[in-house]
Order: sequence, then structure tokens, then C-alpha cells
Amino acid sequence: MKLLRYLCIPFLFLLTGCAGCGDDDALAFARTPYTGNQLRIDGYYYDEYSHVQNYLEVYFFYTNGIILSAGAFEADKLPEQEKYWQTSQWQETVKKFKSHWGVFKIEGDIFQFDRWH
Repeated sequence: MKLLRYLCIPFLFLLTGCAGCGDDDALAFARTPYTGNQLRIDGYYYDEYSHVQNYLEVYFFYTNGIILSAGAFEADKLPEQEKYWQTSQWQETVKKFKSHWGVFKIEGDIFQFDRWH
């Protein structure tokens, strides 16, 4: 009987421990259309990934105020990634994962974005 109790307790934690895991936190601000001229939005922006050397983190910005994260990958793989972003496979994948999406805004010389992680 003790064995059953020891097996059931971790199972109960698994069932109840993630209550609310599917809930979304609110983003810091609402989506607003981008009408400025501070950003070019006919391509993408990238930066060195802060956690791993020689990795890039890529973002796309849209006129409707949405930001799309293309993730992080090795810097020398950028040409391959550009081809992959044009595939329907990638387009279907990013639609499924909220963590790729967020909102951005520019007010004066302050640029802000927020997305789900």
C-alpha cells in the first residue's frame, strides 16, 4: 500500500502542479499599427544572441505592430535560415507557437517590444 501511495503522490503533483500553465500573461501594451519611419519593415533585424557566442537572434516587424521572432541560430547558417523562412513549413510552425509573437511600439526615440516566452 505504501508503494501505491508513493506512486500516486508524484502523479497528483503532475496533474495539479501545472494548473494555469496554459494561461497567457498579458503583454505590457496593446498592439497598435506602426506608422512611423524609424524602422524599415521590408526585411528583418538581427542581433548577437546574448546567451551563446556566434549565434544570431532574428526579428521581423510588421506595420500592424506585430513582432515575429525567428529564433536564434548559428551566425553562419543565416543564408540557410533565409531560405527556410520562405517555406510553408516554417510559416505553419510559427503560427502554432505563441512564443514567436509579440507587439512593438516606438514613441519618440524609445523602442519597446514585448512577447510571450
